[in-house]
Amino acid sequence: MTGDNESGRTEQSAKTSGTSRSTQVGRDQYRDQINNYGPAPSVITLIVALVIVAVVAITVWTGAWHSGASVKPIPGPATPTRPAPALEKSRTPSTEPPQTPATKKPAGTVPDGYLGTWEGEFTKPGEKAITLRRIVIRKGAVGAEIADVLTSSKDSLCQSNGTLVSAGTRLVVAPKLTSGIPSDLCTASGDITLRRHGNTGITWQSEGTTVTLHRPASAARTIPVQFLGTWTAQDGNDPTSSVRMTINQGTPGSARAEFIWEGDAHHCEGFSVLVSISDVLRFSPETVTKSEPERFCAQTPTRIMSQPQGDTTHVEWVAPSDGSAPRAFTFNRID
Repeated sequence: MTGDNESGRTEQSAKTSGTSRSTQVGRDQYRDQINNYGPAPSVITLIVALVIVAVVAITVWTGAWHSGASVKPIPGPATPTRPAPALEKSRTPSTEPPQTPATKKPAGTVPDGYLGTWEGEFTKPGEKAITLRRIVIRKGAVGAEIADVLTSSKDSLCQSNGTLVSAGTRLVVAPKLTSGIPSDLCTASGDITLRRHGNTGITWQSEGTTVTLHRPASAARTIPVQFLGTWTAQDGNDPTSSVRMTINQGTPGSARAEFIWEGDAHHCEGFSVLVSISDVLRFSPETVTKSEPERFCAQTPTRIMSQPQGDTTHVEWVAPSDGSAPRAFTFNRID
């Protein structure tokens, strides 16, 4: 019995020792796992993870809402629509007149008060000679050629056609040079502005100059008959020289006075263009058409023909630039 008891105690002691060793080994392995991988996740750790996931999801949804994204509703069944009822036609005919398109307003036209012939004289700064401006205005609309313009100075005659630029309380006319005597003294000018001046005149403004124009004293459109014909005079500067002048019928800008100068040593021919008609005739500077000897005959200035007294008339040249007295001739009618 004693041997059996000893044997049993020995086996029990061995089992106890083995269990202790197993327990120790398990503890050592658990400690190694903690050192290598950290402690096992707990319930709190899982809760924190779930909260983070929820926050991320809410943030993403909020960003999508602010960016305009929306959830499309599920379309339901289409609702049938009924066509709109047709309008009933009126049973009574309309008494209103048919509509016509609006009539376009006509462009500005020249007022009647501007129509006709206007003339005015002025003296340029630093000169004694008188410059004359003459304009003939006719009816027309904007864009049309409505004026004939003459500017006569002591040594030139410039002619232009005027196109209407605007019409209202004033007229604006754009002149276009058509001819000049001599041509090298005439240049294109700027626009002319015309305004009514009282009941009897208009003002002309162009390139810094203002002139008041009135209707000519004579209403004649052609040269009065007493001026017409052939006239002759002696050249006061040369007793051997004479001049013959022939006046033909016509209107300002077209009619001419033709001149022939004869002397012992020269023969000159030329013409002057009629500028204006009043109680006197104003002619342009003379244009030389023939000179013998060549280049002997020179252009002479603007001249004024006085009202004839019987068969006698006087022609005076406009004052020269040098301030000397103008030349004057007494003509007698021969035809």
